Amino acid sequence: MRKHLTEPFKKYHFEWKHLLVLFIVLIIFQLGVSYINKASLAKLISETQNWYKLDSAEKLANLTTTSIELLIETNPPSAHYTPAQQKNLIQAFNIIFSQQILQQNVQKICLVGRYHNVYFAIDNGQDLFDFFYRKHPNPNLVLNREMGTINLYRAMEKELREKEQIISLRKGEFFQVLVPLAPRGEYIGALYMRIKQDFGFIAQQITSNYDETALIFSVLILLGLLAMFYISAYTVSERDEAQKMLFKEREKYIKEHIAHQKEALFTKRIYHTHHKAEKIMGFIKEDLRNLNPENIDMVKHRTIK
Repeated sequence: MRKHLTEPFKKYHFEWKHLLVLFIVLIIFQLGVSYINKASLAKLISETQNWYKLDSAEKLANLTTTSIELLIETNPPSAHYTPAQQKNLIQAFNIIFSQQILQQNVQKICLVGRYHNVYFAIDNGQDLFDFFYRKHPNPNLVLNREMGTINLYRAMEKELREKEQIISLRKGEFFQVLVPLAPRGEYIGALYMRIKQDFGFIAQQITSNYDETALIFSVLILLGLLAMFYISAYTVSERDEAQKMLFKEREKYIKEHIAHQKEALFTKRIYHTHHKAEKIMGFIKEDLRNLNPENIDMVKHRTIK
């Protein structure tokens, strides 16, 4: 059974050229696999980063909105405040705004809304305090220079009022987040934050580590292939040398066999010639014994013939 299975492979003779082609194919295959794995890893990192950027941006905006709502609820606008208390509230609002701006990822933060059909955008504690704690806030005194932010809020206002859910939009490398602001359950507007999350160093570190791992793995495979190639080449060279010796032995054997056959043929020819000569001499001797005057001419003719 084993001989039957290995018999079809015996007719194939692998040379070093075949092994070289196999070596090149394996190297190309390894490079292709490494490239595909790297591309897949880069795609996975990109998708993971986008998801995490969006999630962290929404959490940051929601936390800031919650801080403003808690500050307003603990200090109701209906209460009377001394100038010192008003200053503390304004300072608290400024801290909320400035703490977010101090973060490297936050590019802009402001409160956007609509008051008496006038859209506004507030990005400092004084204007925010005037908006919430003045009995008759004048929209003309409210900051109104962020037309891009106001236009975005105007487009999303209906959805924000109806659903009161966070809306996140991606614009290039920036995430724009709108979080509904509804202290005491009354919708006032939305907190707008523009955030640019930078996780390039993480992706670079992961890619670098993967490149190092892939390089080590490729080197190990290359060394293994080189060892296999060397062993195979050495085995093939030994096989070729054995074949050459076998061919020489067969050639020598064939030459000796041919020489022996020639010698045997020559000996056979000599034997037949000698045997034939003996027969002829026997005939001649017999004719000579039977020689008489009557048959001398016939014997002479037969002997000459």
